[in-house]
Amino acid sequence: MKYVWALLIILVVLSACTKTASEPTSEQADIEQTVIAPEPAAAQAPEFVDIPNLKIPEFQDLFKTLHEYSAAYALLYKGVEMQQIQSFKGNNVKFETITEDTTTEVYYLADGSYACSRRPTLECYELPDVDLGPVFNLYANPTQHTGKHTKEIQIGEEIGYCYLITGGNEDWVGCFTTDGILLIMATSDDSLKMNVLAVSREVNETEFDLPTKPKAVDVNSAIAE
Repeated sequence: MKYVWALLIILVVLSACTKTASEPTSEQADIEQTVIAPEPAAAQAPEFVDIPNLKIPEFQDLFKTLHEYSAAYALLYKGVEMQQIQSFKGNNVKFETITEDTTTEVYYLADGSYACSRRPTLECYELPDVDLGPVFNLYANPTQHTGKHTKEIQIGEEIGYCYLITGGNEDWVGCFTTDGILLIMATSDDSLKMNVLAVSREVNETEFDLPTKPKAVDVNSAIAE
C-alpha cells in the first residue's frame, strides 16, 4: 500500500536525520516548539439522516472546483490514535499529524515535497515524491475514481454524502459536503479511519510556508541506517 510506504519513508528519514542532530543553537531554541500532546478531541458521532427530496450530487461534481479548506480530524491508523490537520489551497497541500510525542508536517507544493519534524528541534527535509493517501489522490485525480452513493450523514451543521469509492490503490468509503470537504472516511480493511473535528473554508497562503529551510537527504542512506 503506497500510503503506508509514504508514512514509513517519512518516519525513517526523520528518525535517521534527528539521530545525528547537533545541540540546538540559541537561534534554533527560539523557534523550537515543545510538542504538547493534545487533549483527545471529542469527535461528534455522525448521525444518519433521511432528508425528503434531498438531491444527491453526482460524485464527480463534488470535485470540479479547486478545493480551499482546512479540516482537523481524529485519525486512527492501525490502532494508533492521532490527530491530523489537512489543508488544501490550489495545488498546495499540507498534512500536520500530531501524536503524543511529536508533530510532523508534510508539504506537497509546486516545487517539491517536504517533511518537517519538531523532535527534538525543528528540522525540515526534502522528500522524494510521496503518496499522501487516498484523499489526496482523489482530489488530484478525481476522474480516475468512481463513487457509488450509499447514504447521508450529519455532523454538527454539515451534511455529508457518502460513497463507496473505487480507483487508486484501494477502495474506501468517504462522506463529503457538497463542496467536496471530507467529513469521515474508512479504508476497506479499516486500517485507516478519520472523523472530522472542525472545518474552515478559508486557508491563508502562509499556511504553506516551510517553517525553516529544508535540508537535502539521501533516502536510501537513511533507510540503510
